[in-house]
Amino acid sequence: MKSVAVIPMDIHKKFSKAVVMDDEAGIIEEERVGHKDHQEMQEFFGQIDEMTYYKALGQAQPLLVWSLDHKDVRQGFRVGSAWSLPWAMKRDELVTLYARLLPQETDGEVAQALVSGLSSVNTEASGQALAAAYAGAQEPDIRARIVKALAASTSSSADPVLMQALGDADPKVRVVATE
Repeated sequence: MKSVAVIPMDIHKKFSKAVVMDDEAGIIEEERVGHKDHQEMQEFFGQIDEMTYYKALGQAQPLLVWSLDHKDVRQGFRVGSAWSLPWAMKRDELVTLYARLLPQETDGEVAQALVSGLSSVNTEASGQALAAAYAGAQEPDIRARIVKALAASTSSSADPVLMQALGDADPKVRVVATE
């Protein structure tokens, strides 16, 4: 084993699920870490220092991008890749990548991470990418996630999509558009 990286797999308000992976994307350890339990967080995430973590993400960037392009890769790894890339890529490169990936993504958890990544950038380009993804998204859950992200966006592309979502064929999307 040449290197290890702690990769967040699922981030929630009260806890995060993370894994320690080796350089061949093998899971060494998996942990559900409560955010209020600072000692537990320090012990788990303290396995490697911050610079090693970001260096490992940077070195893993081609693998993480590749995994998102290949739907036959284990779902958990694809989700972790989508959540991790915002920490390893320049914002404009991330928007370009996620804008390409999101319209064709059918896995809800991967799509959520892609939407979150685009939403966190909150630029005109990321708003345009979310708007374009809404137009192409087949899955109602994914359209609903995009609508929720656009509602918080400062992009001028948000309002037309939010208006369109009020008439979406799926009731869940319509409800999210009214919130």
